[in-house]
Amino acid sequence: MESRGNLHLAPPVKTIDGLVAVPIDIQNLYAHVIFDMVAQRASVEATLEFLMGVEDGNPIFDLRQNIKEAWINNEPIDIEKLRHHDFGGGPGAELIILEKAISKGSKNILKLHYELNKPNCPESQDIGWDTPRLYFEFWFTDLHPARYLEMWFPSNLIYDQFKFSINVEITNTMIEHILFSNGEVNRLSLNHWQIEFPESFTSLSPMLCILAKDTIEHIQNSMILPDNGSKLDLLTFKKLETSEVDVQEVETRIREYITKNVINIGKYIHGGKFITFIWPVSGRSMEYDGAVTTEVDALKHEIFHSWFGRGVKPRSQNDGWIDEAWDVYNTGLYNNNPFNMNDPPIMLSSSNPFERITPSTSYTEGPRFFATLASLIGDDNLHLYMRSFYQEFKQCLITTKQLESYLINKSGIAKISDYFLRFVYGLDNHSDSD
Repeated sequence: MESRGNLHLAPPVKTIDGLVAVPIDIQNLYAHVIFDMVAQRASVEATLEFLMGVEDGNPIFDLRQNIKEAWINNEPIDIEKLRHHDFGGGPGAELIILEKAISKGSKNILKLHYELNKPNCPESQDIGWDTPRLYFEFWFTDLHPARYLEMWFPSNLIYDQFKFSINVEITNTMIEHILFSNGEVNRLSLNHWQIEFPESFTSLSPMLCILAKDTIEHIQNSMILPDNGSKLDLLTFKKLETSEVDVQEVETRIREYITKNVINIGKYIHGGKFITFIWPVSGRSMEYDGAVTTEVDALKHEIFHSWFGRGVKPRSQNDGWIDEAWDVYNTGLYNNNPFNMNDPPIMLSSSNPFERITPSTSYTEGPRFFATLASLIGDDNLHLYMRSFYQEFKQCLITTKQLESYLINKSGIAKISDYFLRFVYGLDNHSDSD
């Protein structure tokens, strides 16, 4: 197990229910999933290789499945020693604490066996057992806690980057299925795949969807990126029931949006492909690294996230407001009336490192905050600075404080900090002057 890590980005050690809860750094995650279409059961063997944090204590992670068997460094663990605890992040934001003391800095291997079922987290969906056809997808969201990779596999908060390898089999059906993913997919045989997600991914990055081939329409073409002339493969698919959607027309829009983002923001950094799953219903859109699952009306918004949100990624959920607010500012309708210091404070970024949702005000008050910045420094300058921010920090995990400092340094306007204090951190720094 190689040693690399993001422990310097992790929340501090915290004592919870008498346990010294220590953040970990996942080095590698391996999983083998078998979907049995006759039994309508999915079994999982997962192995988590992790580096212990900066103190002796109890490692923390998350999984929203019911663990059946567990081992730490080849020693069996009573599953009652793997319970969720409240870290103060709000309802549904609990984390698992392993009730076994582990030495600081040590390398460890946690193995888990469980059945894959509907995740134990808000508004999750079950596996689609339409025998002999399977429908399964990750379906992440940042609007509810614990709705990233931890729904299905042991994972971490979004400060952590790690390699994820998953072997997926569908048994007891002769219906051919297709697996779509933003990882590197190797088809081993009929309904059997190996997928590799890179070590740059966090728990919000992977996209995976499995559908029966006879239930979907999909096209694969390519485009030439305008900055360097390289080829980008476009894989676009929908369920056949989404009859009102013209896949070719959607692909034309995908090309347009990607081209504009490359020109206006910067390099596409997610390899040689972009994947789009067009939803049959509204309200289910989500971004991934170089992939989207989206209704047609949200397509522009979700593609923008491959630059802000999944190009530069939030270090914690308290930094997730940035990409949503900047995205809406560039792609949607918003209240463009700037704030002034007589307006009440608004909190977009909490100081609690265990928060696990992006506040809904990110989509409304967040773009208005960027309109406020534009009124201070000029809209052209704001776009110039955000473009250079992307180019400097692409493939990095960024914080709200980092963006604040960057904009102040670029513009030379120290007053920006007053607006961050009041309309991002929600602190009352009332002043009679604007």
